[in-house]
Amino acid sequence: MNATIFSEIITRLNADSTLMGLMGKTVGDNPCYRAQRLSAIVPPAITLRANTEGSDLYCGTDYVVSTPVTGAALAQNRATIQVDIWVSSSNSSVPSTGFDADAIANQVDILLLYNTPAHTGNTHGWRKVGSSQQYEDETGLWHNVIRYEFWYLTKQGYGLT
Repeated sequence: MNATIFSEIITRLNADSTLMGLMGKTVGDNPCYRAQRLSAIVPPAITLRANTEGSDLYCGTDYVVSTPVTGAALAQNRATIQVDIWVSSSNSSVPSTGFDADAIANQVDILLLYNTPAHTGNTHGWRKVGSSQQYEDETGLWHNVIRYEFWYLTKQGYGLT
């Protein structure tokens, strides 16, 4: 996935005061971040990772590719992103229940599915393609997993505009 698009999504989540409130955080705490292999997760947190991605070239882009034109559309990329929500049940403050994890997931839906133009003009066509919730007995964590599919546009010479 394009690094700029990925960063825009994380920034949008971290900038939402409603989402931060549901997580017991404030804007600036940045509990939403790209998942890192073998790094400990400190709940409450939201981690994101890229899943599958396809690409479809627009008609006539062969010419654009062989003769670069600054700002010319190259491809429309279909990406899937996984959002993991982590909530600990080991304390009594919010968030600590599966209901709290669901409320956080609902706000993520609002930010990504229903308010896409507010966070980036570079994505469109968001849809939820799967979700689940598990309670992990050994760690005491509520773990919601949501997968979204969306499209983004890349530009020749810029990466994005």
